[in-house]
Amino acid sequence: MMSNGAPDHTIFGNPHADRCASDGLTLDVQDRHNDIDKEIYETARREAALRRLEATDRRRLAARLDSAIQEHGFALRYAPRLTAPRGAAEPSPNRWGASPPRSTGTSPASSLFCGAELIIGVQHRRRGVVPVESYLRSVKRAPLIASVIVEGLTEALAETAAWPVAWTLSVAAPPRLADLSALRQALAGITPDQASRVAFMIDEATLIADGLDALDRLDALRSDGFGLMLDRFGGRFGSLALLRSLPLTGVKLDRSLLEGEASQRQANRVFTEACVAIGHDLGLMVIAGGVETEPDYTRLGRMGIDAVQGSWAGAAVNAATINHWLRTAPHAA
Repeated sequence: MMSNGAPDHTIFGNPHADRCASDGLTLDVQDRHNDIDKEIYETARREAALRRLEATDRRRLAARLDSAIQEHGFALRYAPRLTAPRGAAEPSPNRWGASPPRSTGTSPASSLFCGAELIIGVQHRRRGVVPVESYLRSVKRAPLIASVIVEGLTEALAETAAWPVAWTLSVAAPPRLADLSALRQALAGITPDQASRVAFMIDEATLIADGLDALDRLDALRSDGFGLMLDRFGGRFGSLALLRSLPLTGVKLDRSLLEGEASQRQANRVFTEACVAIGHDLGLMVIAGGVETEPDYTRLGRMGIDAVQGSWAGAAVNAATINHWLRTAPHAA
């Protein structure tokens, strides 16, 4: 209805009220945008502060690592690796003599040595010898990471020069595969004969996380004569296609394949046997890690495992101890 020629605002609405509502909506939107901008700014500021703290921590960590190496040098240890009795019956303890106490760090089967894993350590004031891997995962400086690995490896090669040529010395690769280029440059002083004795261990989880774009770097190390071993295989992923896709010389199975409930053990056994079969078809050495008992050792040997490593094989020891075993007992060539 119309009254005195004026519009009925109940029908057409109040233009002034609409304008006020519109202005209020605009102000609300601007306030929300301002709040979002402030939140984005605060988030970016906090992230920048965290990055600065992390960078400072890394510099301090790198300085401590350098200082520890300069002051004490490396504390090198070697975790023994034993050949497995493929297809053999239950071995007699007399085959290698009585097992010495575990606390001595000596091996129960020194006659079966076929190599060792190098553990590069540094001296910590409170914690004693600490593996450098725990440092290198936090220090994001490729040249430092490469120099630490190569300096430790060079010292280890000098200590183990008298070991049999067939023995392999494996050592962990940098925690980030992007650092392999720096590692390769630092390896320039390693001779071809020395390179043939060394296998770099590439962690399976690291390989998956970094992607397969590191293949060219792995190929370059292999072309230089170094071996490549896929470490902790089957612990989280266990893609058998990796064994075919990578330029590997060996694979080390994760210790979790020896554990688990009864229902899981059968699946682990099937997976282990598949790894052994495929690995051998591809010419790879298949090693089981984390072996703690003689029954596990024997069972893995029946599956066709080439070698084992773990507390049953022996604790990590210095080179002098293994050199003593070499002089007093026969070994696997």
